[in-house]
Amino acid sequence: LGVVHMDTTVRASRGMVISGLIDSLGLPGPTHSADQIARSDVVVLLGSNPGLTSPVLARSLEEVRKRSGTVVILDPRRTETARPGDIWLNVRPGSDVAVLGAMISWVMEKGKLRLDELTGYTDANYMTVTESEGEYQRYSSGKNKGRLIRDNTLTEPFSVYQRLRKHYSRYSLERAAAIAGIDKVLLRRACRLLVRTGEQEFSACFVLGSGAVSGTSGAQLTRQVAILQTLLGNLKKRGGGIVMAAGAGNAQGVCDMG
Repeated sequence: LGVVHMDTTVRASRGMVISGLIDSLGLPGPTHSADQIARSDVVVLLGSNPGLTSPVLARSLEEVRKRSGTVVILDPRRTETARPGDIWLNVRPGSDVAVLGAMISWVMEKGKLRLDELTGYTDANYMTVTESEGEYQRYSSGKNKGRLIRDNTLTEPFSVYQRLRKHYSRYSLERAAAIAGIDKVLLRRACRLLVRTGEQEFSACFVLGSGAVSGTSGAQLTRQVAILQTLLGNLKKRGGGIVMAAGAGNAQGVCDMG
């Protein structure tokens, strides 16, 4: 046809991740490089099987295990990546969003509230318009006219934080486990490990693979991961953040060539 552009699934999956990260964090790509995975205390692997496809990433997971860290795997199949001691959540295809919803709900209910960080660096304290969740409230008169109204206590029901809390409260462990077809006990264990990383001395890293993000809910799943890492404070830590498990180098190359 006289064109030089060739496309692969790498662009489709990476495009979903970039869309989700730009909407939530304003970033055009992953927050951390892949070498940070080995420094994590908890690694949550979604839609990727590095035991078969990525020896370098698999080696990083082994480093985590050697340091008594935990690898949490969300995958319908028991792949070559799973090892004794890992938490394997054999989710139904397409149900990752419900599982992450339960994790967000658990973190908001059981985790430590990082008040200074949420009010200083996110829109958690912005007040939303009653009729519309996507619009912020502004002062209509006085010296602050036109400025955004904020709730630095994060207790007002129409603050972004409380809206988020109310939305994800529907994802109880029982409901998410039923939707995904997984063991509630294992899901609770994974949630407790994540809450633990909200303490300063621990970190968690989410690794997003094509199997999770190339579907129709890939961007939403990425945004959920960004919410989790923001609530836990893992975006600023070594071994934290969000990493993209890209496809083979030649597949990425043919995407970039055009």
